[in-house]
Amino acid sequence: MNEFISPIQFDKSFLTSIDFDIKEGPKHFNAPPSLNNLSHSLEVSHSRDYEDIEGMVSCQCVLAVKWKVEAQNEKGDYAPLFRANAEIMGWAKCPSRDHDPKEVQEVLAASNIGFLWAALRDYFDVLTGASVVGRILLPAISPYVLLEDDASKDEEGSKS
Repeated sequence: MNEFISPIQFDKSFLTSIDFDIKEGPKHFNAPPSLNNLSHSLEVSHSRDYEDIEGMVSCQCVLAVKWKVEAQNEKGDYAPLFRANAEIMGWAKCPSRDHDPKEVQEVLAASNIGFLWAALRDYFDVLTGASVVGRILLPAISPYVLLEDDASKDEEGSKS
């Protein structure tokens, strides 16, 4: 892509669901766990839909996260610290004139995913910070890698 596609406008976002469970965590620890020895599993999924209206491409994106974190207890075993599930949706748009439509969609989707991921990180920062487990942030992601994973899955599906 030789040119910048701008300006991208983020219209709005809404947290559509969130579930944060630390019930199991305190059972496994006599003292606050060390945050240096964490293990986690993270599942990220998303969907997106595009609409082109009067020279503007709009992208609605839904981003869902399942996150489970374990910490090492006093015995050296990994035990559940918390689990969290969340879903957020948002809209972004940008002009589509003078650009390849596929490139516009890719840039718009990656920007929207990055914006929504940052919002989810903020929500989890507040939730974990207000809990007994202490402040833990979602790891960083690359929106373009997430989109590339989708593209490779689509290619595998079309070969079957």
